[in-house]
Amino acid sequence: MHQIGIGNVNGFKLLFLHGFMGCKEDWLPLISHLKRDFFCLAIDLPGHGNLPFDGNLLLETEKIFQKIDPKPEFLIGYSMGGRVAFQLNRKYPFKRVIIFSSHPGLSSEEERQKRWLSDRKWIDMLKTAPFSEFITAWYNQPTFSTLIKKKKIFEKILAHRKLQNPDALSAVLQNFSLAVQKKYPIAPNTQFFFGEKDLKYADLYRTLSSFIQVTCISKAGHAIHLEKPKICAEEIRRAISYS
Repeated sequence: MHQIGIGNVNGFKLLFLHGFMGCKEDWLPLISHLKRDFFCLAIDLPGHGNLPFDGNLLLETEKIFQKIDPKPEFLIGYSMGGRVAFQLNRKYPFKRVIIFSSHPGLSSEEERQKRWLSDRKWIDMLKTAPFSEFITAWYNQPTFSTLIKKKKIFEKILAHRKLQNPDALSAVLQNFSLAVQKKYPIAPNTQFFFGEKDLKYADLYRTLSSFIQVTCISKAGHAIHLEKPKICAEEIRRAISYS
């Protein structure tokens, strides 16, 4: 099974897209607070879980999306999944797209080159180092410092991460690096969520137009849906009620 569908089939349909090296199960704590009123569908992205990856993350995700019936009215994406959500929102009529801790696109060639050098190191590490070393190095980034402190949650996350395929992940990262992502205007139905302690994204989202809705999740870092699932669920409810 590459998807999990849970909740009230008569409620609004919500689709959840996980981040790099993530999986559909990442969303279960958050979904547990929404399933009474909404139908929540979480999928594995190509190259994650047991799903193969053929070289184009966006196109392959879109093919999965096209098979979903009925179509979801709301789309929630975290990090890399948020960047996929940006693209899907350009083609499909969602009522609202909620982006968790995801970059809307780099503005300059200098930024893109710098990001590519960083991602290239991760790609090479996936290809040459033991996968356990990659996982340790990835989560030792300052971005995940608050997540690591939540030991019980982090242990569950690590168990899922260890089941991933490093060859597929390196191919995904090469194909869908932020360095090669095109920057498009932000659609008016887009809302951004970020963690109070995620200073990088707090600064980034301050640069967005005042017309763009931005929600801060208190006492959380980058992985807000894992660190504060109940609060995130409450904010999703609020966003849906205003859609």
